Amino acid sequence: MSITLRNISYSYNRGTSAQTDAIENISFEIRKGKFTGIVGDSGAGKSTLIRLLNGLLKPDSGTITIDGMNAAIPEVKKIVGVLFQNPEKQLFCTTGYEDIAFGPSNMELDENEIHQRVVEAGELVGIDQNQLNKSPFKLSGGEQRRLAMAGVLATRPEYLILDEPTSGMDAEGRQTFLKYLQAVHSRGTTVVMVSHQISEILSVAEEVILIRKGKVGFTGSTEDFITRSRSHVPPITSLMRNIKHRGFDVDNAVFTVDDALSQILKCRDNRKGDKR
Repeated sequence: MSITLRNISYSYNRGTSAQTDAIENISFEIRKGKFTGIVGDSGAGKSTLIRLLNGLLKPDSGTITIDGMNAAIPEVKKIVGVLFQNPEKQLFCTTGYEDIAFGPSNMELDENEIHQRVVEAGELVGIDQNQLNKSPFKLSGGEQRRLAMAGVLATRPEYLILDEPTSGMDAEGRQTFLKYLQAVHSRGTTVVMVSHQISEILSVAEEVILIRKGKVGFTGSTEDFITRSRSHVPPITSLMRNIKHRGFDVDNAVFTVDDALSQILKCRDNRKGDKR
């Protein structure tokens, strides 16, 4: 089972002088159970892709299937949860509890089951009882995003798709959010995270899809992306490649400052040992 795209194209204002080609004949597969990152520059077509996957847009050509079903049919929405950019805008209830409970309440579940799902989803993303009793609009930005994610998780989707979920967060907030996202994945949920923050994707994803100007520029494992990609890698990776090119014995397939520093210090110590 998987999300499969075959020869998908989509244009805004199609057939007019203002036509803009957003997605051009792309094909790829997102394997079930994996944590997949979709990366690309702003304007590459990532947000359009999210709307196509969620059935909000219908492709001009090609097919999208999710577990063998057409992505546009209502049944698919039962297994796919989407967190859009600025997910705090998805909050609208009086309390955090009510916001998380909204989805399950529309699934004709009994009150005990709804309560269990609210508590479970809240715990999974680090929302405590005090926050559940508060107005969502009195929570911090990071807490609001986790609350919105809990609302999606309470419907128990098999696929969780997130569009730039850490946009606007500080470094600590991003790390906290990514930690909870990894916990969600460890529970068996297939996670698809769309971001222009390459280093974030590389820190959590198992597989990477690069979208470049509406086309697929790369698809494969995170390790292959770090090793093979000539562009769209973090600046620290480019720096380490330059250091290695100058003859220093360092691993150039790194994407964090901490890993780079470790490699440089190891190289320094080895060179000191060689001089003794």
